[in-house]
Amino acid sequence: MTATLTQWHHQGTQFFTDTGVPLAGGSLLYQAAGTSSSQAVYSDPAGSNSLGSVVTLNAYGRLTTPVYLGTANDYKETLRTSTGATVNPWPTDDIPKTPTATAVSPTAIAVWINASISTTPVSMIAAQLIGIITNVDSSSNSIALTLPSAVTVGNGGQGIIAKTVAANTVTISTSGGQTINGAASITLTTANESVLIISDGANYRALKTYADGAIAGSQLSATAFSGLSSETAAAASRSADRLPLYSSASGGNASIAPQYVETARYPSVQSGSIVVNMTTATPPGSPVEFASYVVYAGATGAWSGQTNNIAMYVNAAWKFFTPSAGWEIYDVATMTWWTWNGTAWVAGLGFSTAQLFTTPFGATFKFGFFEEEITLSGATTDSANVLPNQSVVFGVACRVTALITASGGGASFSVGPVSGGGAGDWGAGISFAAGTTNQGVSIQNHYGEKVRITINTGAFTGGKVRITALYAQISAATS
Repeated sequence: MTATLTQWHHQGTQFFTDTGVPLAGGSLLYQAAGTSSSQAVYSDPAGSNSLGSVVTLNAYGRLTTPVYLGTANDYKETLRTSTGATVNPWPTDDIPKTPTATAVSPTAIAVWINASISTTPVSMIAAQLIGIITNVDSSSNSIALTLPSAVTVGNGGQGIIAKTVAANTVTISTSGGQTINGAASITLTTANESVLIISDGANYRALKTYADGAIAGSQLSATAFSGLSSETAAAASRSADRLPLYSSASGGNASIAPQYVETARYPSVQSGSIVVNMTTATPPGSPVEFASYVVYAGATGAWSGQTNNIAMYVNAAWKFFTPSAGWEIYDVATMTWWTWNGTAWVAGLGFSTAQLFTTPFGATFKFGFFEEEITLSGATTDSANVLPNQSVVFGVACRVTALITASGGGASFSVGPVSGGGAGDWGAGISFAAGTTNQGVSIQNHYGEKVRITINTGAFTGGKVRITALYAQISAATS
């Protein structure tokens, strides 16, 4: 290709069906504008890697590669489901192609000249800094460089100083009381570390990068870039309500590798991320890139202490995001949208442990549930939780979570209220085997009762049962 291609979509961009469900296995079809002729797109700005005319989305409805537009014709883009059906409001037509590169007058090209320094100390002159890449060889000794006056260099004058070997230190200093990022000097300590020096006409600003192109987190501050607007400068150094940026360096925000800056922007958990499930407490052994989970209670390993936070696998490491009130996520396992209300994740239809609806005149309807794992002993074992007074109980479901043992010949159990009903109102003859489930449905009026588990014969000597009780309550208007 003859031009730097225009980026049309970022890697990780997510697409949805007409009903808002992530478009798993969908695709983007590219054709010449106004026609049905296929037209290729590319995964890189140089246009060396063609993606063909169809780009397939992953199981989360995301692009696994960026999409760049070619230079031949304008484009038409169509979003399709995994079966090839078009998703509204696509197709999008007349998308401008990448303009063909225009020759630039030689007088307008910035020429960077290489220079080398291996002696110490060196007092640089403007001609050794402006528009020059200065390679400093510190293999034999530490190098001390003194910059020319920023006044002489002039506002906007700039050059790059690079340390070419690991040995010794390169110290870059100012003169006449001038500063670099507010300090008298800066140092380069590792091989291929470099710094861009820029004069503002009175002092210097500098942007240091590491060998892999990562930018030091300390450089992204209002001090390092005083020319930024107050809003941009504050955002550069702000951590609250922002997705943290990471690189391969140790520790959060230690540095920012350019290839992962966009990763931090998307997929954004603030705008509706997909999670595999919300019931995993142990990090999976072989997660895919961008796989996300809501960390379940009792988290272990790398997830320890991250309960209710979102764990995302990025660049071979787990990154964690603490939700703010209003954040939404989509749980693929249950096909449910969840919202963080500030203290808990609440399902999209408002379902929570106690959801309250209030009329304009103060009457209420509360729909709620409680879950409890009960360790069994004796002839009967009661729940610690109590069904609310004056509630209508729709039913109680149960699951044997640990094999039940008993003395006296018992082989099954029943579930019912402590009083005001039968011992098996919500299930009778339920097996002791681990994994056994029962859905006991019955609409009854109850008054502050517990749920009781009763053995058919003998006494429980061990085992556990998790119960889920669902109920509703009403109250009269207040006016």
